[in-house]
Amino acid sequence: MADNWLMSAARFLRPSVAPARTAVELPAAPPSAAAQPPAMREFTPSNRYVDDEDAVSYRKRLIREMEDEDAECATAYRMIDDKISNLADPAQREHAPHHIIRFLTTYAITPRGPGVLVDIGASEIYGAPLGTLKGWDIRSVPVLSFDYEVDRLPFADESADGVLICEVIEHFSLDPLFCLIEINRILKPNGFVVVTTPNAASWFSIYRVLNQEHPSCWPVYSVDESKRQHHIHAREYLVSEVEQLLAAAGFGEFTTLTRDYAIRPPYRPIPGVSTAHRGETIFSRAYKVGPPKKRALQPIYLEDMDFKPGEHS
Repeated sequence: MADNWLMSAARFLRPSVAPARTAVELPAAPPSAAAQPPAMREFTPSNRYVDDEDAVSYRKRLIREMEDEDAECATAYRMIDDKISNLADPAQREHAPHHIIRFLTTYAITPRGPGVLVDIGASEIYGAPLGTLKGWDIRSVPVLSFDYEVDRLPFADESADGVLICEVIEHFSLDPLFCLIEINRILKPNGFVVVTTPNAASWFSIYRVLNQEHPSCWPVYSVDESKRQHHIHAREYLVSEVEQLLAAAGFGEFTTLTRDYAIRPPYRPIPGVSTAHRGETIFSRAYKVGPPKKRALQPIYLEDMDFKPGEHS
């Protein structure tokens, strides 16, 4: 039976036509002490397929769809593209366009300010439109400025209105809840967090496995001392796992979708396999609804432990 399934799946290793567009409706945000964003528009997960569409056309299509869904995204896209074009490092200028869909979706899913927005693993690329168009006062936490899994965030209790932690948790090898509990600490009541991270159950990962390739987005070691710390993806997550971690850390009111990087053509769905949440990147926005509930939870952790105030330090 398994062999027959694999033979059937192997016939779908190319893009093709997919079912009609499925939209994810973003619920209205709960009120925040500093910012009360309006109900947000719908955003479309990347689960539409077009025969023989190349990567460049696919990326343009996803950008156009976001611009159609939210006219302000067109302005944000121009600002992001301009920021990339003016990066001082040539290697960054070459690499950053591969992430442009992720940058734009991060902008789109972040509520409006004003207020203090902490960006862990900071990016000046999407930071520009978030500051200019959405009115955020961004406080950057540079990449590897300290150990996010061990050290407390350098902000006072309930001092931030929102936190971004983008493309960070997949590098954690010890204790992802430590950082998420810290984010709860520094957020005001009803403050929000936006998490982005590679999707372990994307079509990209599935087809990589079927082709005898590693399913992770970045399973790469380095002997370069400047890159070794937290370089490789220690663990990639499912949508359900991201939401489980956030709920354990005291968050709720989830808005979660997935989208591709669009640096390759879209993958064709496999018959009989759910098409939900198959984009390469998870985007999850959640609001602080109370104190942390868990210090560890199974099956993401080996142990299951309730959170006890005062023990997290």
